Amino acid sequence: SSGINAEYGHQQEFLLDKERSIKILVGSMSSRVEAIEQKVINLNKTMESLKSELAVIRRLASQSRTSHSPDKQYHIRSLTCESCDETALFKCGDCHNARYCSMTCQMVHWSLHVESCGLNDAPIIIEEEEAI
Repeated sequence: SSGINAEYGHQQEFLLDKERSIKILVGSMSSRVEAIEQKVINLNKTMESLKSELAVIRRLASQSRTSHSPDKQYHIRSLTCESCDETALFKCGDCHNARYCSMTCQMVHWSLHVESCGLNDAPIIIEEEEAI
């Protein structure tokens, strides 16, 4: 009888030890899950902020491409090609305001750009943009 009680006592102690280990593990995992959830929340906030900034940049770039009036006090640098809206890698060699993805797009857009550029001849060779 005492041997059975001793065996039962060891089993109870073993089970209590396992229960404590599981509680510690679950607590640790819960803390990690909470930390990951907070990172996801922060990333979502950052992503929404970047989406808002991108929308503003696109709107400003669109305004820049469509309004070439001489009384304009500033010119917002567009990150897209004036002709096809692809990523601009070059700028007009004269005014440095119009952006293009290729010389072909510059030539296609020349008839629209010539008035705001101020040139009446053929377009000057485009220059590679230093940092867009």
